[in-house]
Amino acid sequence: MMTKIILLMLLQSYQDQLTQAYSKVKESFIFIGGGCGIVIDADGTSLTNYHVIKNLPEKITVIDITGTEYAAHVASVDPFIDLAIIKIDSDKKWIAVKFEDEKSINRGNQIIAIGNPKDTLRYSFNKAAIPSVSHGIISAILSITSRSDAILTDAPLNSGNSGGPLVNLNGKVVGINVKILSGGVLSQGMSLGVSIPSFTIKKLLPYMLKAGVVYHYDIPESCLKNEVIDEKLTIKAVYNTWGLAKDDIILSVNDTLVKTSHQFITAVRSCVYGTEIKAHIARNGKEETVDLKPMKLSSFVFGSIAYTGFKVNRSLEIEQIFESSPASHTELKVRDVVTELDGTAIKSQDDYSSILMQKYPGESLEVTIKRGEKTLKFTIKLSSK
Repeated sequence: MMTKIILLMLLQSYQDQLTQAYSKVKESFIFIGGGCGIVIDADGTSLTNYHVIKNLPEKITVIDITGTEYAAHVASVDPFIDLAIIKIDSDKKWIAVKFEDEKSINRGNQIIAIGNPKDTLRYSFNKAAIPSVSHGIISAILSITSRSDAILTDAPLNSGNSGGPLVNLNGKVVGINVKILSGGVLSQGMSLGVSIPSFTIKKLLPYMLKAGVVYHYDIPESCLKNEVIDEKLTIKAVYNTWGLAKDDIILSVNDTLVKTSHQFITAVRSCVYGTEIKAHIARNGKEETVDLKPMKLSSFVFGSIAYTGFKVNRSLEIEQIFESSPASHTELKVRDVVTELDGTAIKSQDDYSSILMQKYPGESLEVTIKRGEKTLKFTIKLSSK
């Protein structure tokens, strides 16, 4: 009998902890379209996934847990890591979440996932917007996406949880839910939730709060197939733009130890373009630190190719301008010949494609064309197709 009482008391204590954890973040939770987000500053600055907002109109509506609607706008995006910052246009003083430190996030930690399951729970009780809450544990913390570290959890998630918080029993956010991993070796036939860790978010936020679009570096995975880098992280062929030499062995990137080529690519891609990357290497039997100089990550890598809305032939002559496309809103015409993009001379379709692959939806592209004897310039605001 005493054992049963103790078990009931422990169960009640655990349930109380889950309830308290939810109560600490519920005022910071917002609904965004078919997904959700969290408020990270008292001024209404909020965080969600890029894929939650990328197809929404420029002016969006968010809803708090009371069911009150607010206008908001997108302030910054990081399409590669799949994060977006939105600003709620309101004088309300919001309650911001607190992020957990990396050292306190461990495999086996109890967590709750808060979300908006397929937009079905909104207004389900007295017109309040009630989010869903599920619980589980952190199953693993590892790199699985060649983008950044990820938290895997067995807490039930679905598509409406995107942008919602993963919260520990202290009521602190340990991650932002991003997708579901089903099947394969990692999930062993189960559906595991994937979240962007709070320590990754904390590193990116200063850059996201300054820039409208955050870019990243890249080490193309084709380098592995072409044996530029082997599995022991030895450089097998010279790649001058990286600042590395043949037979260099890569040990770490910005103090992050890397033991596999996959970890190396992930470490590089998680770095914000324009920041310094220091690689600790072994060269000619001695260890030293060098500046790593990778290329800018192409938007092609994550399937969000910048779209101009016009098509060129081999002669770089515009042969088609698509209706309601970015190009259709300019004075570009069929038979115009493209000579430059962003001030760079274009001599082939490959030149044209390589520049577009370095551009992102939402950016501007300056297009220089020849029309008869005239040289004209037009600016296109790129979109995703």
